Amino acid sequence: MSRAELPMEAARPAAASWAMPLFVVLAAALLAIQRHVTKFTLPIDDPFHFGEFLAPAISLIEGRDGAALPYTIHGLVDILPAYLLTLAGVPDHMLVGYATAFVPLMSVLAALLAAVAALRCAALFGVRPVAMLPFALCAGYLVAWRELFVCIGLILFAAVLKAIATPETRRTWLFVLFGVVSAFGIYWSFNRGAVMAVGLGVPLLFVIHRHRGVAIAIGTFALFVVVFGLTLPGTSLTHYFDNFLMLMETSSKWQQALSGKHYAVMGFIAALNGAAILAALWMVLAKKTAMPQTVLLAALALLSAFYVKIGLSRFDMNHLEMALWMPVLPLSLVFGAVAAGRDGRGDGLLKPVHVYAAAGLAVAGALAVYVTGAPVREILFPIALILLMALALPAFRVTRATALTALVALCLGSLGLALLRVQDSARAGAYGWVGDLAAAEGVATSDILGPGVIWAGEQLAARDAACTFDMVNAGLILAVSRRPACSQFTYPVYAGAEHEERLIADLKETRPAAIVYNSDFWSYTIDGLPMNERFPALEAEILALYPEMECNEGYCIRYQNSP
Repeated sequence: MSRAELPMEAARPAAASWAMPLFVVLAAALLAIQRHVTKFTLPIDDPFHFGEFLAPAISLIEGRDGAALPYTIHGLVDILPAYLLTLAGVPDHMLVGYATAFVPLMSVLAALLAAVAALRCAALFGVRPVAMLPFALCAGYLVAWRELFVCIGLILFAAVLKAIATPETRRTWLFVLFGVVSAFGIYWSFNRGAVMAVGLGVPLLFVIHRHRGVAIAIGTFALFVVVFGLTLPGTSLTHYFDNFLMLMETSSKWQQALSGKHYAVMGFIAALNGAAILAALWMVLAKKTAMPQTVLLAALALLSAFYVKIGLSRFDMNHLEMALWMPVLPLSLVFGAVAAGRDGRGDGLLKPVHVYAAAGLAVAGALAVYVTGAPVREILFPIALILLMALALPAFRVTRATALTALVALCLGSLGLALLRVQDSARAGAYGWVGDLAAAEGVATSDILGPGVIWAGEQLAARDAACTFDMVNAGLILAVSRRPACSQFTYPVYAGAEHEERLIADLKETRPAAIVYNSDFWSYTIDGLPMNERFPALEAEILALYPEMECNEGYCIRYQNSP
């Protein structure tokens, strides 16, 4: 290793070996808890998003003989948990409770694992844990359930790189585990799994000659892609690629009018990810990294680029913010390495005057965004301050007393804030569902679901519809009707114009006695385009086959004959 390269394990300052890493992990987890602590509410007011975690599983369990496997929006995450809970005998109303709790719980876990991944990367770089605090805050603020296996993959990837750097250490089990997790990840979430497999796998190909474990990991990945495709419920090798390609084909149909706030966030995304990639290139080209660190930076640069594509796949704010968290990790590593210097003692290139100058510019920019009252301030302002911390924190030492004091303050402050938020929500009746759910005997209760969803599902069951054809895209209706979807497209809105004939053929083949026709709920008019205008030929077929209509609680059902 040249003198310019960073050591694999830099000398650490006098901070407690466990206090600051624990502080970083808890910072991410507690911030995520603050975001999600009030989201455990019933009745569910969003049957579209929560239904995504139940409808495909119900279609699989109640499926018609010979019916094709249902398409999912995210991957096996939409089927496997609910499917296993059903096999375990969990009643229907508790499944709805699971759908409510899944996103908050998995998001907190993903944020915690993201912080752990950052600490493993920092150890590989010889960077002090305090430098990962900005990323941990970003993780608590932005990382969600979709990133769960990406974070697990990053943890294992850092361990794999450390094993490659020490070839005398075999650790075959580690490479096998990395291959298995990567293979399961592509089924668990379509785009995140593909991003993890390519973003972490391609850089490893360049060091395959350094350790036989790399070939073992690649072979294990290929083997378990086949094994999982043959054994996991709700999927298969052919169905996986069919589902994935369908989503790719229809992704371009999502259009949304762009405003100034969208362009502002897209510009911020471009700047943030560009800075991350340039910082990684500078570290590598300046020969400041050893082999494992070079591979890690290459992987993080690839992941950052892929997350730009994920963020821009839809132009709503929820999707745009998905591109903001990943680039903070390579930036934090580079800032931490530069601040620590070549020997890791903290006497590096950044001086306090540089930090304060950068701080002034960052604060001025962040306040400018905030004061203007732009709708994007809830994203740009916190991220700008977090990036400011990324510049400032690595330049200062952290003692044992400082780390422990910060840890205690974080725990007490977060606990107090969480209790205040829970108390306010409890006074408003947000947690009355806990007793209601425990006492409920079925899912069709207004304490659990909205009245429109209950009425629509009950109408389908009363008319003994063979399956659920739902033009409203409210997946929780299946939890009431207990009828599988009539089409592979559980949510017809995810079909493209090229699939309209398939939807018509599915409707004609199954001919349910009643269908969910329309609603004043927003999922009937996603992106401002009503379903009857999205599929005009299907609309004409529905009007011909189902002449009778009845409406109640904001939902309309069409029947083959008078109800």
